[in-house]
This record gives sequence, structure tokens and C-alpha cells, in this order.
Amino acid sequence: MTSGTGKRLQSLGIIFGTAGITKNSLHSYLYSQNEQILTDYELAKKSKVFIACFELDILDDYNDRKLWCKPNPGMKYGRPSLEHLEEQYTKAIIGEGDSGLTTFIAKNLNRQMDESTSYYDTSVTKQSLCKFDINLIRGQLVYGGTDLSSYANFACNTLLIPIKHINEVDLYDFYVLQQYYKAENRLEQDSTSDKMVYKTFINTHSENPVANDLLFLCNGDANKPSDISEWYRMLRDDYGVLFRRIGYDPEYYPAPFVEEMNKIGFTHEVMDFNENPPRYMGGILTKVKSKGGKLSDIIKLSKILFENKRIKIEETNKLLLYCLSNVRITIDNMGLFTVTKKGCKGQNDGAMSLLYALRAFYCDKALFEHELSYDPNLNRYK
Repeated sequence: MTSGTGKRLQSLGIIFGTAGITKNSLHSYLYSQNEQILTDYELAKKSKVFIACFELDILDDYNDRKLWCKPNPGMKYGRPSLEHLEEQYTKAIIGEGDSGLTTFIAKNLNRQMDESTSYYDTSVTKQSLCKFDINLIRGQLVYGGTDLSSYANFACNTLLIPIKHINEVDLYDFYVLQQYYKAENRLEQDSTSDKMVYKTFINTHSENPVANDLLFLCNGDANKPSDISEWYRMLRDDYGVLFRRIGYDPEYYPAPFVEEMNKIGFTHEVMDFNENPPRYMGGILTKVKSKGGKLSDIIKLSKILFENKRIKIEETNKLLLYCLSNVRITIDNMGLFTVTKKGCKGQNDGAMSLLYALRAFYCDKALFEHELSYDPNLNRYK
């Protein structure tokens, strides 16, 4: 129909609609097409298209009524009214379950759902953001987690600092610092395809020097294992961080990473904790398998930790919130949870790195508590 108007001097065509719950829908096609126009000046000059999109941003909480006006600019004039949206929202939750909520978010809040929703609730995870001083990690016993993915994609390191509550037998807060890695030559391309302006995370302006360079750009077309391992060396040597275990998935390109880690003192060998004091040359590299429900208990536990506000994320690390919002789960006939990429267009590497670090901690938890005593005056282990 659009091409057929070519003979007219002042042709005009109008297309409008809401987001969908079907993959490759008209909405997703138009959305992708319009993004290309908006990001390509030369294409925009030739297109003669006016684009307006009213939607929730990717990290917006769909439960927040104050944000419902963003996808519904006509609310000012009662089209629709807040009361109407409240009624639809209530019916979606009570009457139709998850499928009803998915439809509500797509049709009323204009967020493409693709028949799947995130495992983690953004309204919960964003409450984990907090400010903590660099001195929290100095001389502290910690755990690590590395998600390597492919060298052309993201990689992510996580530093997990367990702090035990005084007078609590089995209660920990987990403070989280991260660094992400991306090939410099893929930055713009991946920012466009993922609908995220990744360059904003290169310098977060954090007062915490470890958190400031959240995204590290590796020279060339691929991530460098030496860059990834350097973060662990820097934390150990410059800040006196004492690593016990560092989790990684052995199925995702581990050999070059392990080789670089071995060069700087991190191996698979078990440390001798019977020495007084123990020598921490480097943490134990710990294999953590993510497929086939191997992380099921940690996936379930992590959600509880977020809901109970036991996970504390450095306040400028919005990239982890984005990764958590992209976590999709499959459940097998044994009730085991596995993270899947199906139905997800974004990246989840930061979330996987966090899960590996949590697994590393819980693999070591009994020995961690048995070997070490807690000094309540210093609020750290000795």
C-alpha cells in the first residue's frame, strides 16, 4: 500500500499499534526498522518518516503507576484513565495469571514481551543498588565468578564479598562489584542490536575506583583473556583482596582464560588452610556447570536473596540490572531450573557471572565458616 502511493505528489500513510507477545510481530518489525532510521542520519534524510514511540524504558518497573503515563501520553485527558488501567492490571494478575500479565504489559504499557518475562523482578533488583566504600574489600576474603561467553560477545567478572551478620548463625549479605569486557570494534554494532548505549558504562563516575570502569574495552575484534584475568590480579595485589574460589563454566571457551589465570597464581589446586596464617596466593579456580539444571538451587536461592535484600550491588552498576532483566528460565520435568536464551533479545552475562560467584561461595561455605573466625570489632574475617 505504501509503495502504491508513489504516483501521488503528497502521499501520506499512517501505521500505528502496540507491542505484541508474538515473536517477529509487526510491532517488532516496525520497531527495528524505525531504530535504524533514528540512528542513521543519511537514512533518516531519505525516509521521510515521522516516528513516535511511547514505551517503558527497559529498566522501568511495570508495577510503578507513576510510569504508566510514559506509554500512555493520553492519560492526561483520560484516554485511558488510571482507573481503567488499574482495573485491567488487577484482572490480569488475579483472573488470568502470567499470560494475562504478559498481555497487559504488551498492550497497555507497550513493552514487547515475546511470550516470556524475566525471572527477576526489576522492581526488586533495583532496590539492591547501594553505595559502599572501597575499604570494604581491603584484606577481605572474597569469591569470584567469570562468565566468558564468546570472545566476540560480553565477558564479565564478579567480586562477591560475603559479610556475616553479627549474632546470626547463617545470614549473609553479599556485596557485588563487577567489570564487563567487550571488543572495542563491536561496541557500536552491539549497542544498536541490543538497544543499549554501552559506552555510558565505560566511565560511571563512581567514587569507588574499582567500580568506575564498569565496562572495559578490549582492543580489536575479540575479548582478551589477559584483560579479564588482570582484574583479579589488580584486586589481589593492589587492594589485598583474598580470593578463596573463582567460579567459571568449563563449557564456554575456558582454556585461554585458565592459562592466563595460572600465570598470575590462580590454579585449580586446593589451598592449604592449615597454615597459620593461611597463604592466599590466589583463589581456587572452580568449575561451575550451568546446563542441565546444575545451577538450579543457586538460581532459586538468588531470587530469595534479592527479595530479602541480601544482595548489595554497587550503585552505579545498572548494567547488572539490565542483565538480570534478561534472565529467562526453563524448568524440566524434575523441577530443575536452567537459564535459557530463548525469548530473550538482550544480554545476561552479568547475571551468569553473579550466579557462578554464588555457587563458588556455597561450594566453600562449610570450610569458610570452619576455618575462619569473625572479628565483630573489625566487621571482617581474620
